[in-house]
Amino acid sequence: MEQVFKEEGFLIKSITTCEEREAAFRLRHDVFCDELKWVPPSQDRMEEDAYDAFAHPIGLFDETKTLVGHVRLIHAPDPFMIEKEFACLLNGDKAFSKLPNMAESTRICVKKEFRTRQVGSLSIAHLLYKAIYNWCL
Repeated sequence: MEQVFKEEGFLIKSITTCEEREAAFRLRHDVFCDELKWVPPSQDRMEEDAYDAFAHPIGLFDETKTLVGHVRLIHAPDPFMIEKEFACLLNGDKAFSKLPNMAESTRICVKKEFRTRQVGSLSIAHLLYKAIYNWCL
């Protein structure tokens, strides 16, 4: 599902080109490998995994068309990270019930120098949440 909207000079859209995907993987490496150290760094400085093969990536681009934010959405019935990597966060007494209209958002990140930037009364991160909401519609 293609998504496009603009707000206060930012473009929020589906990531569709190889260049945009690589920019998203590099941003994710900066955040999840270098800053948070949640995953090991890679030689090519791109953080990608098996979920990217079927995920719907969304990018937040500034006025220079530079990717400054990213979120990855996965729609059921495709596998969710919560089912495997984060299964320990689920209630062990009940089985995880994935419904056909469910989606999972992962790899939400914003470029470090944009994290405190406001867009009107909202933060950059709020634009990513708005993107998720619009995608769900």
